[in-house]
This record gives sequence, structure tokens and C-alpha cells, in this order.
Amino acid sequence: MSTATPIRQIRNMQGNATLYRMDPPLCDNEYVVVSAVDIAARFPGFGLRLWESTETYIFPADEDGEIADWGELPGSTKGTLDHTEALRSAGYEVAA
Repeated sequence: MSTATPIRQIRNMQGNATLYRMDPPLCDNEYVVVSAVDIAARFPGFGLRLWESTETYIFPADEDGEIADWGELPGSTKGTLDHTEALRSAGYEVAA
């Protein structure tokens, strides 16, 4: 079974971000950061939303949680803020 083990929360990123250790590595990445963000573009002064994007991203990272490349890895999922769902989409179960 492929397992994603949560290591720690990442505080210096927008949204809810966590560093995971992947076993086996995901696309040759032993560590990834999963970041769930809800972003909306607003029309200044009117508060109107021009567009909204909810997505959970998976990025390659090092063991310290530094992003190695901002290209999204397989499993990144639009329309959700759920780390477990994105990691499951990549073929991993989250370890307890």
C-alpha cells in the first residue's frame, strides 16, 4: 500500500499546508507539500468576485518543507480543500 505520512504543518504558505513523507516516492519525490487553498479575485471597491478557485495542490518538497518545484504533481485536485482526497487521487492513503 502506498502511504503518505504527515510530518508537520507548513506555516509560511497560503491556505492549509502540510509536509508529507511518501512511501513509495511520488514521481521520485520522497517529500511533498499538500496545500489546500480557496482563492477569489475581487473587483476593487465593489467586493464582486470575478472568479473563484478552490484547489488542493501537491508540490515536490525537501525534508524541511521547502518547495522544490512549483509544478503540480499528480493528485492535485480542483474543487476540494481535502488533503486526503488529493492524496488518494494520487494513489496514496494517509497514515494515522
